[in-house]
Amino acid sequence: MTLNKKIYLSLIGLLSLGFLILLIFGITHSRPPIKNPSLTKKPPSTQQQEIDHQIKLEQAKIQELQQKDHTLKTQIDENVKTLTDIITKIKTLQNELTNNPQLTPTMKNQKQQQLTELKTQQQTQQTLVDNLLEQRRALNQNQKEKQEELEKLVKEKDQLQTQENLQQQIFQLNQALNYVEANQKRIEELKTQKEYRKNQTELKNFKDFQLFLTDQKLAFEKQKKNLTIQFNHLKENKSLPHTKKQVTFKDVYGMETEKEELEDLLTYFHTNQSLINFDQVRPKGYLLYGPPGTGKTFLIKALCGEANVHFINLIPSKFRQKYIGEGEKEVDKVWQEAESHDKTIIFIDEIEGLENRNDSNISSGGVNVINTLLDKLDGFNSSNKKIVLMGATNNLHKIDMALRSRFSKEIFIGHLKDHEIEGYLKHIITPYQISYHTFLALKEITQLCQGKNLSNRDLTTIIEEAYKKTAKWSQQNPQTHEVMLPSDIEEVLQLKLKTKPDHQQVKQRRAACENQYAQWREGILRYLDKPKDETKIECRYTFDGLNGINYYNRRYSQIQTELNNINQQLTKIHQENKIPQLEQELIALNQTPDKYEQTIKDKNQEIIDIKNKLKTLPTQEERLRKELKLVENRRETQKEPSNLVCYIKDRHPFDRWNKDGDTYNFTTLDGFDSASFDKKDDSQLYLYVKFEKQQHKGPGFNHLILKYKGPKHFLEEDKDYYLGRARVDDSNFESTNFHLHFNPVRKTLSLYQDKHNNDKTQET
Repeated sequence: MTLNKKIYLSLIGLLSLGFLILLIFGITHSRPPIKNPSLTKKPPSTQQQEIDHQIKLEQAKIQELQQKDHTLKTQIDENVKTLTDIITKIKTLQNELTNNPQLTPTMKNQKQQQLTELKTQQQTQQTLVDNLLEQRRALNQNQKEKQEELEKLVKEKDQLQTQENLQQQIFQLNQALNYVEANQKRIEELKTQKEYRKNQTELKNFKDFQLFLTDQKLAFEKQKKNLTIQFNHLKENKSLPHTKKQVTFKDVYGMETEKEELEDLLTYFHTNQSLINFDQVRPKGYLLYGPPGTGKTFLIKALCGEANVHFINLIPSKFRQKYIGEGEKEVDKVWQEAESHDKTIIFIDEIEGLENRNDSNISSGGVNVINTLLDKLDGFNSSNKKIVLMGATNNLHKIDMALRSRFSKEIFIGHLKDHEIEGYLKHIITPYQISYHTFLALKEITQLCQGKNLSNRDLTTIIEEAYKKTAKWSQQNPQTHEVMLPSDIEEVLQLKLKTKPDHQQVKQRRAACENQYAQWREGILRYLDKPKDETKIECRYTFDGLNGINYYNRRYSQIQTELNNINQQLTKIHQENKIPQLEQELIALNQTPDKYEQTIKDKNQEIIDIKNKLKTLPTQEERLRKELKLVENRRETQKEPSNLVCYIKDRHPFDRWNKDGDTYNFTTLDGFDSASFDKKDDSQLYLYVKFEKQQHKGPGFNHLILKYKGPKHFLEEDKDYYLGRARVDDSNFESTNFHLHFNPVRKTLSLYQDKHNNDKTQET
């Protein structure tokens, strides 16, 4: 071996030995990370994931039971076959013994012995079959229970999914409302700026947008209220209320003349006229006609919403039946339903779809349907029920003339007039988040739409398709395209009008709109609430007592002390006014810096320390005064019960919640053992918290564990959240219910007279 090779191997050995030593040192001296004993975070998990896991487990158990059932069935079938064979043999032997006179006594004895053995086998086999059948019955019962458990889990999953969907929708509406308020505040700010104060055009634009935002806010709040009702019903395990949106005249843009015509019907439904013979002139029905997509059906739905009467919605195909006579029966059914209510509107959409007796190709069944319908309409006057037939059609001339003559009034619904288009666009865009510049662009959009014979449906479709584009581009550019921009509407309209420019122009226009919105967004950022962190986390809080009792009174005193201390420090600094003196001394010392180097450093540091105090102390004071205001408010509004038992009022730990003579020698009851802590479903945190009471003998072993699993943002808010009921002793040592509250920031458990922060929709 060469010398170089020996040196190389020696170096490798030394490096390996060094690495080994370092590794051993690291292992023997490593320490686990220090954890907060009261707060431990776990990997994110959701109820949905837990239920999915449980469903998979139950499905696996059911599958296993099905396999066992299949095995048992096979065993039963095989053993039943064996039993059947034995019984057959027994019958054969019995038949021989009874009917065969040629059998010798010896043969009879042998067969009798065989018969006895077979009967023994039969009994054994029958017992085996019975046992197998009993096992299968038990197995089937187990299967049934597992299937019921699975169905229960699936139902729970569906309910939870619905609840989470509602929660998400309410959360999005809260964000939308925040966006509306931020825009309103931004406009108020702009109106005060010099460049806009004398610009009447811009001021009018601001005012118009503010009015639009007010309408939008009302619409969002109404929508949120309906969703909140559904959400709360789900949390309370109540059946969902009927929350179908009822359309009224307020939802119909324009058509003031047409609405006024229909108000005659409202008067008819809502009042009991004392006019003589008024019942003889009551309306039979109204017919709305005009081009497609102009809002005829929507207007009739609004009428029904205003009238608040029973509504029967029909289509002509309902009366086209396979067999003769069935169509007339359908008409009879409709009228029977109508006459079972005091007030009814029967609506036939696209009424021209009913057969016309002037048509040579009409069937006999179609003729009978029209005749029956005419008879019913003619019978209105003989009924004391208020029944009105409404129809809508795009083809007035295709309706049977006799049927058409039965309508009291025909109302034409045409296209929007050019001057109505802008108002209609503002009306239908209200449910969607738009930018200020999109609102202004509606004027230009209107000009492009004028003279194009666009229907209400066409305009509504344009806005809806534009919002789909918003959804697409917001995924790619969430900061600059989070709301509908002018380019979204323009792209859809250009496609509708077949005037679409080349792709590059479209991209440039979209980029320009995004840049324009980015500048506007900068102005509203300061007014937007900080987004809530919806990250799902798990935490564990450990309490050895109700540490929040009298918390705000104690904190008030602490803040006062801290403020006094800060005030004393600031007063002393200002009175001593040492900085000018130190600076003068430094000037003198710097004449001979080598001689006084350390002294110069000390005096410079002293100046820095004073300046830092002058900077940090006012900041601390401001923070403390802000907290003091909050604490003062909570002292006034969050009152503690006046009848708390002595050991709770004195904030004794759970270990001393007893009457063992050590603390309160006039009692012997164990207060923590008899106490109970239960969450309630009117708590914001109901879905996310669980209680666990730990009891052991010895000091420091009694704890209340609060387990949290939910959105992170709750833990970041300084609020006393109502959790539920604490059933503990009162001042008379009688078990009493108190309202338990938890503050995740201050890490306190408290008892209050009233419930605080318990609105169940605030978490969304």
